Amino acid sequence: MRIKWDANSERDMQGYYVFMANDSASAPVRRIKEFITQNAFTDSVDVTLLNHKIYYYVLAIDRRFNHSSYSKVLVLKRPDITPPTQVAFNDYTVDDHKVTLKWGENIDEDLASTLLYRRSVPTSAVDSDTAWTVIADFKKRRVNTFTDTTVQEKRIYVYVLMCVDEAGNQAEPTKPLVIETPFFVRKINIADFKATIDQTTKQIVLNWQAPTDPGIDKLYIFRQAPGDKLSVLRELSPTESTLSDRPETENVPYRYVIKTMMKDGYYASTNELTISYTIPK
Repeated sequence: MRIKWDANSERDMQGYYVFMANDSASAPVRRIKEFITQNAFTDSVDVTLLNHKIYYYVLAIDRRFNHSSYSKVLVLKRPDITPPTQVAFNDYTVDDHKVTLKWGENIDEDLASTLLYRRSVPTSAVDSDTAWTVIADFKKRRVNTFTDTTVQEKRIYVYVLMCVDEAGNQAEPTKPLVIETPFFVRKINIADFKATIDQTTKQIVLNWQAPTDPGIDKLYIFRQAPGDKLSVLRELSPTESTLSDRPETENVPYRYVIKTMMKDGYYASTNELTISYTIPK
């Protein structure tokens, strides 16, 4: 490290002493025993110390060794070879269309950036985004959570974090966090779900508009009588649009629920109604 200052012009000027301190509160210490005659000084510093700044002072002396007061302090940043503190993931949640990540906050004073990387694990020959990609760069911000809304359904993703300080030193990446996204929920509308009572056959007749989504595998009709649990009444194909039911007990309300089961294995919609099963005498 080399420092330089304006030379004194006095005729009896003899030289300079250079002082240094590791913090603003400490007394400066002379860097070399002998004075120097040039108005420049090259110094070596301990880069392993945790102090981020160095404080230099110059004191001029004449031939009778009278000395000046300290110069105005020169504050320099210590050369930094120490990487920032490594952080670690401590929680995550996987929801429909998004993944939320949480990690321990880095409190280093010289933190410049926290980089969040992501890659996907190949699940087929057509996967193309398997390389590491920076999906977020938190510059100069104390952030410890992020919601990734660019994920795709039924994919395996790997996340890592890496902190970078102002000197460009990089911390070791975090332990990879591996997450699998589920099938995303589709909203299927079962229109015109209605119930009527056929007084001739003494049956409750359910009708609805058959959905047209090609991803539907089956329709399930559930029934619940007073005091009972909701249970499956019938499994139907997605093209069917009516069902007749004759409950055992008359003059009580019955709850009916229709659900669409997708080929991916989840329910995409739920519609329900309640009808009083009343048969005239």
